[in-house]
Amino acid sequence: MIRIKPHITEKSYQAAQGEVPVYTFRIPAGSTKALVSAAVEQTYKVTVTSVRLVHLPEKVRRFRGIEGATKPVHKALVQLGKGQSIADFEPQQTEQGDKE
Repeated sequence: MIRIKPHITEKSYQAAQGEVPVYTFRIPAGSTKALVSAAVEQTYKVTVTSVRLVHLPEKVRRFRGIEGATKPVHKALVQLGKGQSIADFEPQQTEQGDKE
């Protein structure tokens, strides 16, 4: 089984709250759709219906004349069965007290 990590950004959070929720995870390089599907199903006890993989290459960056590169990013966009959700992507309830 591979290690998956939720990738929570504003964009991925909005996608998870949509009509057809899509959950985003960071995955190791070389992961396949079958491995990602099995890892999500085993970790979160849900049924995966669709997996899309995104591989973003490294980018060259310069800072004060010194050249470097960002790390390549590998993500999986996972769609679940009807009526299922993942708690990591749910809105958190905060208690707001009266300010006096």
